[in-house]
Amino acid sequence: TKKYMTDPVEVKVNSKRVINENIEHKFKLVRRHDKPMALKRLIDFYPDMYGVVFCRTKIETQKLAESLMKDGYAVEALHGDLSQSQRDAVMSKFRAGSIRVLLATDVAARGIHVDDVKLVIQLDLPEEYKTYLHRAGRTGRAGRSGTVISLVPSGRTRKVEGLLQRADREATYNQVTPGHELIEEL
Repeated sequence: TKKYMTDPVEVKVNSKRVINENIEHKFKLVRRHDKPMALKRLIDFYPDMYGVVFCRTKIETQKLAESLMKDGYAVEALHGDLSQSQRDAVMSKFRAGSIRVLLATDVAARGIHVDDVKLVIQLDLPEEYKTYLHRAGRTGRAGRSGTVISLVPSGRTRKVEGLLQRADREATYNQVTPGHELIEEL
């Protein structure tokens, strides 16, 4: 730096991740095979929902989107098997509000920067803490508030506790069973 630069300045960035204080974290304990039903109930409960649903795989994302569209829900899938023009078209629809729910994989969601997302739903908890932070960061942007709802099997509560401890956050839990009214607890 001394040879090639004049008066260089060193800038260090704190690597500690900061979680937005305006984001509420909720965890719904749901059996794996009940997750599509729970997702439909959440979408029904939030009729003006503008949010992102994170799925684990491209195949799961596409199948769930097709199932929801068949049932009359205005959703689209965003995953790595889409061409760039298809991805751009989906994001244009999402930004314009013609679709209110975007189902996405983590990789595909890297470019989602939409300020008005109010709700993030996770069908599965990510393995990495940074991925959880990235997902949560899709809501509560630009000083707004948001909510992250994670649908997790009851055997994964230890994973939830680990995430919350690292995030220095508390969350609400409740059990969701097939006969239980999910919307009562929201």
